[in-house]
Amino acid sequence: MLGVAASLFAATGSAAADTPPENQAFYLTFLHSRKCVSVPNDTAADVQLTQWTCLGKTSQRYTWLRLSDDADWGLLRNVATGKCVAVAGGSAVSGAAIVQTTCAATNRAQWFTTPTDRLVPETWYWLVNAGSGKAVAVPGATTANGAQLIQYDRQLTPNEYVKWTPA
Repeated sequence: MLGVAASLFAATGSAAADTPPENQAFYLTFLHSRKCVSVPNDTAADVQLTQWTCLGKTSQRYTWLRLSDDADWGLLRNVATGKCVAVAGGSAVSGAAIVQTTCAATNRAQWFTTPTDRLVPETWYWLVNAGSGKAVAVPGATTANGAQLIQYDRQLTPNEYVKWTPA
């Protein structure tokens, strides 16, 4: 059921060393822009997520819902909408939109984190989709507010690196 990500997990023999905290809200921030993953002013399913200056809004806060005690897979639920981060249509194609959808333990909405192991002052992570094995990214490494998020093959570029900070 975990698709591509299960193969990656099996190949490495271990789960991600860190996951976002459970039962507490946090912000997901990109390294290249220092902006937050945000839900545009809409609560509908399949609205594409964006990056936006971190303003402390509930539309920028997420919680981690771990799916089992023996794995670091989880769902990311937005505090404002109650919907989860997902890949549009469960696509495995690079460039597919990152959206919010009704929370369900399906491949399109399951995520794991893996450290980037890059030389930056602190640990940053790829947020990897269980179905596609691709990471959340900001296309073209733009720093503009409103840039729509996509999934992309993991590369050594800071527009794919995220970290979580307490809300």
